Amino acid sequence: MAQSFGVDEFIVVDADSNEDLPDAFDCTPNPCFGTATSFNIRAITFGTVESVRMEIDGPSIEESRVENITPWALFGDSDGDYMGFFVDDLLEGAYTVRAQAFTEDGGNGEASEMFSLSFSVASGQTPTPAPTPFPTPFPTPFPTPAPAPPTVPSGGFSLRINAGSSATYLDPSQNTWVADEYFSSGTSTYSTGDPIDGTVLDTIYQSERYGTTFSYSIPVPSSGTYDVSLHLAGTRSKESRPCHYLLSIVYLVSGSRLFGFCTCMYTHTMF
Repeated sequence: MAQSFGVDEFIVVDADSNEDLPDAFDCTPNPCFGTATSFNIRAITFGTVESVRMEIDGPSIEESRVENITPWALFGDSDGDYMGFFVDDLLEGAYTVRAQAFTEDGGNGEASEMFSLSFSVASGQTPTPAPTPFPTPFPTPFPTPAPAPPTVPSGGFSLRINAGSSATYLDPSQNTWVADEYFSSGTSTYSTGDPIDGTVLDTIYQSERYGTTFSYSIPVPSSGTYDVSLHLAGTRSKESRPCHYLLSIVYLVSGSRLFGFCTCMYTHTMF
């Protein structure tokens, strides 16, 4: 007897534009991503469905999640703004996508039959985006600093923001990381409970804010030189434990103007 609910189709989504690519699995070779640089896959269901368990496995992806609201997206979304997996990170080989519908939230209740689809990525199939040229430099790359550059006020200034998190965090050194604030746009966030390799500050690397374009406008007490450290992590990599990165930049601020960075240091522990 046929079930009255379940999954009967997968649709590839361009995670850059949030638009469906309905023929991606019908082309040869498949899938066809067009100009998309990142993609997601959503499940189409029928009948009364309260949650969907989705998974994908292949040479460069092993992902599993339970979705409790539509769209049923393999890599998740925030109000229809899809998260994605980078097309260029797809390694050559065979991949299988599976989905199963449930009558209750959280992958509970009665389960439907498993719906699956397999596809292969051939060598050289994934597109290589055209490089983005660096903007033409200004005639004078950095403005000439004032004879007596301003300095950080006595006592210093520090602010630690846990991007993508709604909670304050006190780290082992008794430093306070405030909940995410001072951002503009970038309304999508992502978090994971996975441990982060190479650090004891797992909490600050387990959440993130992302989007096509967004920024942070952090008020500072006065003109001066400020060190900005960006703590990054590859939380959606295929590594068994995500690794972290540290990007340190020094900014010179005079009045309300940001003159640019003086030095830039990049270190990583992933490779």
